[in-house]
Amino acid sequence: MKVGLVAPVFARSTQLALSVAQQADESGIDGVFSYDHLFPIHSPHRPALAALPMLAAMARRTERIHLGTLVSRVTLLPAAVLVEALATLDEIAGHRVIAGIGTGDSLTQAENEAYGMTFPPLAERLRLLVEVARALRERGVVTWIGGRSRQVRAIAAADSDGWNAWDGPLDELAAFAAANPGGAAATWGGPPPPDGDFEDHLRRLASAGVAWAVYGPPPATDWAELVAKLAGAAKAVR
Repeated sequence: MKVGLVAPVFARSTQLALSVAQQADESGIDGVFSYDHLFPIHSPHRPALAALPMLAAMARRTERIHLGTLVSRVTLLPAAVLVEALATLDEIAGHRVIAGIGTGDSLTQAENEAYGMTFPPLAERLRLLVEVARALRERGVVTWIGGRSRQVRAIAAADSDGWNAWDGPLDELAAFAAANPGGAAATWGGPPPPDGDFEDHLRRLASAGVAWAVYGPPPATDWAELVAKLAGAAKAVR
């Protein structure tokens, strides 16, 4: 199992997120990811660093970790522009990128509307998701599809390298892993376990066939301590 975390990108300064990426790279964590939001959900007054330039900066400051979006919605940029941006990021990073993509939903629709962008009907967003996923994989970019709906899971199984279920139940993850042996991986994203026991949580995810666990800590986190603790748990379960 591989272990990652989402960097603290809901901020005005890049300093902490870059420091977390460097520490993760040095400590043995497998990946650092970035949300791709214009502002945090339900918090339009709060800042959000742009995912793609942040990940490019992380790529220049790290050597081995994977870097990825969790997730880039296919409605924020034209499909061809999003593909080119993620493929360029993959080149900058020495092919360490995991392009997490998704359709967006009712929780993120407000971001599109606040910036004057359309929010197409679900059928159109699903079509764009397939188009972007196929184009990215043709360019050799590892691609995950995030979302919990039946339609998204089916697209992930057919047209991606992994399905990411944010705070997904173990039974859904286990079913996906069992249905796609040798194909798209089951990957989990979500908050740290309430009891702080990363090792136990990782073992339970691994028992369900999960290939990646990506933790998204709250902003008020002792990041240096969390990275060290997560790195220790990752080492213990490998």
